[in-house]
Amino acid sequence: GINCSCAFRFNGDTFYGYYKKDSYETFLSDNAKALARSEEILKNAGDSITGGFRTEKTYYRYFNDALSLGYYGLTHYSSLYDRTTIGMLKRLGYATSSYWASYMGASPVTDALLSVGTVLDCHDPDYMQSLLLKSNGNRYARNLYRYAGSSDVIDIYHNPYALPPVYPAKEDILTYTNDSYDPFQSQSHLLTAITGTVFHPYTPISPSAADMYGMTLDSSDETFTYTVTADTDTPHLDFRLTAKGALFLYPLSLTQTPFTVYVNGQLVADYQHTQPYTHYILYLGCYELDEELEIRLVPLENQISFDAIYFYTLDEAELSRAVETIRTSCRNASLQISGIGSGNTVTVAGDAGLFFTSIPYEEGWRVTDDGIEVETYRAADGFLAFRGANDGTMHIYTMQYRPRGLREGTWVSAVGLLSLICSTLYFECIGIGKKNR
Repeated sequence: GINCSCAFRFNGDTFYGYYKKDSYETFLSDNAKALARSEEILKNAGDSITGGFRTEKTYYRYFNDALSLGYYGLTHYSSLYDRTTIGMLKRLGYATSSYWASYMGASPVTDALLSVGTVLDCHDPDYMQSLLLKSNGNRYARNLYRYAGSSDVIDIYHNPYALPPVYPAKEDILTYTNDSYDPFQSQSHLLTAITGTVFHPYTPISPSAADMYGMTLDSSDETFTYTVTADTDTPHLDFRLTAKGALFLYPLSLTQTPFTVYVNGQLVADYQHTQPYTHYILYLGCYELDEELEIRLVPLENQISFDAIYFYTLDEAELSRAVETIRTSCRNASLQISGIGSGNTVTVAGDAGLFFTSIPYEEGWRVTDDGIEVETYRAADGFLAFRGANDGTMHIYTMQYRPRGLREGTWVSAVGLLSLICSTLYFECIGIGKKNR
C-alpha cells in the first residue's frame, strides 16, 4: 500500500494500474495541503454552526481517498457497506455498486443536504494524467460555489448551500420512501420531507428534437438502444433543447453505456458508465440566458442504451429558500455540533423534536440525553435520525458509534490472548520440569 497500490477498473477486460511510491506520495502531499487550506476556509466562513462539514473532490484516485487522506467525505468502498444506504444514494443520482458509493453523480441539492462544505477541483489535466487521477464530472462548483483559493494545482470552493451534518427535521422524514427512478424528483421529495414545505429546486427540460447519425434504434422491451452501424466514422446521438442555468443530465440505463458528451460542439463530460447499474447524474454546464443547445452523445463502444433520459436545470433561488428554511430551524433550536469526523463520539446541543443527520444509518449508533438513551431511526432509507425532547430547554445529546460485534470480538480476543498466555506458561513449566529431572 505504501510502495505501490493497485486500482482495479473493470471495463470488458480487467485493467490493473500500479502507482509508484513517488506518485502516491505526491498525491498525498498535494491533497494534504489543499485539505489543510480548506479547513481554514470553513473556520473563516462566518457560519455559526461549524465542524463536521464534508469535503469532496471533482477527481479521485480510488474510492477510499478519504481514508488515506483523513478527510470526511462521501466516496467509500467497503464490503460491509450497508446495501440499503447504497440503494438510497443510487436513487439520489450517485454512481454506486454493490460495495461502493461515489461522489460521481452529486448535485448542489445533495451537497447541501449531505453537508458537503468544500469541494477540491484540480485545474491541471497534465497533473491529473501524471498521477492517473480520474475526473468524476462534478464541475459545477466552478460556476455555482464560491472560489476560496488554491493550493498549487488544486482549487478550493466553498459551498454556500452547505447544511450542518445534524439539523432539525419534520416527522415526514420518518415515513419518507423513495421509489422514483428520477433522481431529481427524489431529491425534491427528500427536501420536502425534511422541511415540511414543498420545494421544486429543479425544472425539467424536454428536448425539442432528437436525431441519430450512423446509428440504428431498437426500442424493444421499453429500452432505447442505439447501435453503431458500420458505414460511418462519427456516430452520435443529438438532442436539441433550450436551457437557462445549471444543466444536468441523467441517463437511466441498466447496461454498460460509456459515452462522451458535447454541448454545442464543446466536450463537457465523459460518462464513465463501465459497470452495470452505475448510471449517475452528469453536469453539462451553466448557461446565463435561454440558450439553444445541441447535446451530442458520442458512444465509446458500439451502442448507447437507456430506459429513460432526463434533462433538468437547477433553480438556485428555490434551493436558497429551502436551505434558509432549514438554517432557520437550526437557529431556532440553538443548534451546536462538535466531534463529527474526528472520532466515534458526536455532541449535539439544541432543542427540537426530531434531528436528521447526514450520517449513514448503522445499528451501532447510540444517542443519549444526559445519559438516558433516546430513540433512533433509519430515516430517508439510509440516514440516522434521533428523537429530541422539544420541551423549550437546551439539551446536550451524545452520539456514540460502536461497530457491530465489537464487544463480542473483544471478549473473544481477550479469551484467545489469555489462552495463549496460559498455554505458553504451561509448556514453559513442562520444559523447566524436564530439565530439572
